[in-house]
Amino acid sequence: MSAQIESEKAPTGPVPSEEEWEKTWLGTDDKPLAHADRPVTENLIKFVDRLTNGKSGSTIFLPLCGMSNDIKWLVDQGHRVIGLDIVEKSFRLFFEKYQMSFTVNDLPNIPNGKVFENEEKTIKLFKCNMFDFDVSLMEKVDGIWDCGALIVISTPDRPKYGQMLLSVLKPGGRILNQSYQFIWDDESKAAEMEAGSVYEDYPCPDVEEKDYHLLYGARCNIEYIGEKDVTNEPDWADMGVVSAKENIHLMTLK
Repeated sequence: MSAQIESEKAPTGPVPSEEEWEKTWLGTDDKPLAHADRPVTENLIKFVDRLTNGKSGSTIFLPLCGMSNDIKWLVDQGHRVIGLDIVEKSFRLFFEKYQMSFTVNDLPNIPNGKVFENEEKTIKLFKCNMFDFDVSLMEKVDGIWDCGALIVISTPDRPKYGQMLLSVLKPGGRILNQSYQFIWDDESKAAEMEAGSVYEDYPCPDVEEKDYHLLYGARCNIEYIGEKDVTNEPDWADMGVVSAKENIHLMTLK
């Protein structure tokens, strides 16, 4: 792991355990919850050429990827995918769904760390806590598809998260980010989100424009691509949201 990341002394927010993540994102049954097995993300399909700079055969990193169908879609487009998530079950469900043969090996010096890889070596998925991960175990990547990962990183951990992503990019590499902003029917709910409403004592604030510049502005050119009203989508319907806005940004390493 880079010295810069190792020397990061910012306080760390509480991080949900593997069991907490699994219950929240996959549920307790063998069949995963709908949001864990959602269709390929529209913004990835729409903006993949911006992410890859129009290049074929790119290597793309997906932080907090779960069992995302985006993984298979990217591979089908001729790219290679590296993913990272704490929930082992999500990887097994992914390979089972697509009937892929895979290997599993332990990660050295990482608590409960494992690496899953398909037979064709086009998919490599690291199972561990993100902040235990040693980035030297993966090669540099051409792009990062951050699909809602930043919004579930606690405020104290966001600088460390941003540093990690930048550290694995090749020169000129790109981060395509999909995040959200909310307006609540009750202001106290916004405060609860800041304090920890999704997980017990786990802060999960939305992502504002200034956050991209704080995390990436020193080393990246930042482009605001667009937004979409997602207020009526099932993810937010029962959360007491007056409006939910999906934002897309592209960060390119200088």
